[in-house]
Amino acid sequence: MIQKPNLLPPAYQPPPPVNWLRVGIISAVFAVIVTFGVIGTKFYLEVQSLEGKITELQRLAEQSTVLEEVARINSLQDEINSLEEEMAAMKTRIVPLSVIFGDISRVMPTRMSLVTADCAGDVLIIQGVADTRRPVANYVIELRKFNWIDKAEVLSIIENADGDGNINYSFEIMVNLKQLVVEGGQTDA
Repeated sequence: MIQKPNLLPPAYQPPPPVNWLRVGIISAVFAVIVTFGVIGTKFYLEVQSLEGKITELQRLAEQSTVLEEVARINSLQDEINSLEEEMAAMKTRIVPLSVIFGDISRVMPTRMSLVTADCAGDVLIIQGVADTRRPVANYVIELRKFNWIDKAEVLSIIENADGDGNINYSFEIMVNLKQLVVEGGQTDA
């Protein structure tokens, strides 16, 4: 479009007409720039927030790994303590059979003999034969003197006679063993 020249002095000239198309395009471009700026800023802030959360989760993961290791170490320490207690308890419960049999044979009277000695857990059953009842009683008294014996008692004494008229006595003695370590098996006199 050809514009006519305006020959009026500048003070009397009307303002130039507004080119609304140009204003609209400039406004649209400005709005797009502002919109992309706002979207970009929001996106940047969300990315920063997510990176912060990722860093926090990584730190927590490292801490949880450390906490799991600490829990595993504590569990192992508890197991070690339990095993040490069991070992200590076993050391206090074990009485060597060689000491027991050595002691019961050392104090046995001359007029009696042992047939069996059966040890099951904390109970020792001694069976034997004696000429009279007195050696059996003396034997039980001597057995009670050992520090590894909790209790010794005669369960039974049975009188036996053979075909020649000889009399002997079969006996059974029960001995309860203490829960302690024996050192040497000497009597507590």
